[in-house]
Amino acid sequence: MVRHRCLEDETIASYLDDEWRTPTAVHRLLQERGESYKIAIALERLARAGKIENKYEGSMPKRGSPVCIDYYRRLQRLRISYYRRLQTA
Repeated sequence: MVRHRCLEDETIASYLDDEWRTPTAVHRLLQERGESYKIAIALERLARAGKIENKYEGSMPKRGSPVCIDYYRRLQRLRISYYRRLQTA
């Protein structure tokens, strides 16, 4: 069964620019359309497909559990040409 997505992955990716953003910040860019956890899942799916960039930053606070924050941005031109070369090889 195929479920209809509230926002298409390409729509979410089109809102990204050169600035690194968290899933929550992307949700705000989309004017809070859709559910934030679904946007986070879509961002991860896009990153794994090589359509956007992602990075993870972790920190170990003095008290409490480790914290890991995911950041996403659109592909940079250099990286786009790299992925195109991989696809044509």
